[in-house]
Formats: sequence, C-alpha cells, structure tokens
Amino acid sequence: MARAYKWDKFVPEYKKQSTDKGMIEKVVGRYRNGTDGRITISNDGDKLFFKYIRRDKADELIRVSDSTYVIGNSRALVQFKELPGQPLDLVILNDRQHDGGHIRVEDNEIIPYEYLIKGDFENAVRGYEALKRTDPKDPSIIESNLNDQGYQLLEKDKKLALNIFRVNTILYPNSFNVYDSYGDAQNADGDTKGAIESYKIALKLNPKSEETAKKLKDISKK
Repeated sequence: MARAYKWDKFVPEYKKQSTDKGMIEKVVGRYRNGTDGRITISNDGDKLFFKYIRRDKADELIRVSDSTYVIGNSRALVQFKELPGQPLDLVILNDRQHDGGHIRVEDNEIIPYEYLIKGDFENAVRGYEALKRTDPKDPSIIESNLNDQGYQLLEKDKKLALNIFRVNTILYPNSFNVYDSYGDAQNADGDTKGAIESYKIALKLNPKSEETAKKLKDISKK
C-alpha cells in the first residue's frame, strides 16, 4: 500500500533471520552488473556482505525470509534466483524497479575496470575497445561517463583516475575534452610535463578553448 500511494516516509521493518552455512556457500561470489561493473557477495562468518565494485564499503545483507535479504539500512531487497542449468541470478528490488540479470560469474571473467584496479592497463584498454566495438553506445565506454569516473577518483586514488583518463584519450583520440581532463589529472598528480603536453594536444584539437589556454599558461610558469 505504501508503494502504491508513494508514501516516501514509510520505512518497512523486517525481522532478521539467521543465515545457514549452506546458503552462504551457495551465494558467495561475483555477479555481473552491466558490462563494466561487478557486485561481490562475501561473508565474514555467518554474515553476508554486498558490495558494488566502485563503492568503498560493503553493506551487510540481512536475511528477512527464506530467499530475501535487505541491503544494509536501505529499503532495497536482494533475492537469489535459481533456474535449472543456469548460473545463480542476483535480483535487486527497490521501490521503483526489479533489477535482474546479475548472473554469477567465474573468477576468470574479468571486466576492464578490474584490470585497471589490478594495474593491468593493456588488458583494460583491450577490454574497453572490445566494448566499444560491440556497442558504441554502451554506457561503460561513453566519454562523459569515463570522465566523470576519473574526476570522482582523483582525490582518493590518483593512479586509477589517471588511467581512466588515459583510457579515454585512447578511445576518443579526437576529443579535446579528454586531453584537457587528462591534463587536469596529471597536474593534480604533480606531473607538470605530462599536463603541459596534454593541454597542448587539447588546444590543437580546440584552439578556441580559452580555459585550456589559461591552464597551459599558468602551468608553464611553474
């Protein structure tokens, strides 16, 4: 009823149930989340945890029925669906949608972002290039999305941020913006020479950018 009438302040209360060892062994693993995302289900003793690969912390999965879990303090629910002969499917249910298709995968199925985390830049690039060839409109390889990821990471993981910006320059070599952003990241990392080179390429691609010209002028004084 609360969902039907959109009572936003309604907070459901669930009774926590214990999680048995058999269930833990069944659901722990890695699950697909789009073409460049991962959801990891892990455990610490009899507690289960849910984590998106780009989130810093995992949320506890609290069992509230035979097949349903609550994600931390949210109202989002998780269910694990089994079909004969198919991998386990993690389904996320919230107020507005049922998000399925999170199939459990083997350890050797690596997404490009995982390669970046491991420091394997070459395989990451190959992965992103393959995604672009398969679907140029895939959100995982959209220039603006990669750029946003890079800026979000600059404060907490400069190396990873730099590599994301660098991937963008390879996927979109004719975009002035990716070089301008890469220059920002290099400058933030103290790589003055690299930043100057990136700003020069950006200006070559877009000579009218007064902002990039100012950045180049300012950094050249250092």
